[in-house]
Amino acid sequence: MPSAGTITLQIELRSRLGCRQHPPPLLRAPRAAHVPLIERPKAMQVPSILRGESRTRLLQGIATGAIASMVIGFSWGGWMTAGTANKIAAERADTAVVAALTPICVEKFLQNGDAKANLAILQKISSSWEQGDYLQKGGWVTQPGATSSDYHLARACAEKLVQVKAPGQ
Repeated sequence: MPSAGTITLQIELRSRLGCRQHPPPLLRAPRAAHVPLIERPKAMQVPSILRGESRTRLLQGIATGAIASMVIGFSWGGWMTAGTANKIAAERADTAVVAALTPICVEKFLQNGDAKANLAILQKISSSWEQGDYLQKGGWVTQPGATSSDYHLARACAEKLVQVKAPGQ
């Protein structure tokens, strides 16, 4: 037995649909001039993962992952900042320049007229920094195009000269 709500619904449907003898009137579009040709886009539904507590957890995971990636990258991955890379490059360039100019410094020192006496004085000096200072004061360690002497070049040159035997020995 149908309930009262069902009967009402059936009546409403029949009245809207009409019967065979009395078809429903044709529905016409309203004469509005402002009907857009393209339907208005519907608002995007936000996925459930981006709503409420799920969104909070997602953002926390992203932040934690980013921090962990940076720590691992800079610690073990070999990442470095531009400042650190420039510093390392400058140190390597200086080391290469000193290595290239040390033989020139040794030759310049040994070609001097007082090479034998200067070498004896240099070999008597005990500390390497004093030996480098002696070469700086003598002007044997000034790089080409430079106005002042290079301390690192002076120490490297002094190390080589201490190992050299005096000319004429």
